[in-house]
Amino acid sequence: MNKLVLVCLGVCLSSVSLAADMANGKALSVQCSTCHGKDGLSRDPETPNLAGLSSLYIEKALIDYKKGVRQD
Repeated sequence: MNKLVLVCLGVCLSSVSLAADMANGKALSVQCSTCHGKDGLSRDPETPNLAGLSSLYIEKALIDYKKGVRQD
């Protein structure tokens, strides 16, 4: 499950040309795991868990953050 979360985050954060590059996705996901936890389970009660969320939900949230529609 944690690999799926990391890959999904990496794909969403990378450009289309890098979407299939799993190593790049894993590298990009490090910044997410700092707050959301290595396995998508946050230790901070203020930070939401990503484990168990659908990849579509995470993708939409990241796109909305990038567009400025959603703020943390």
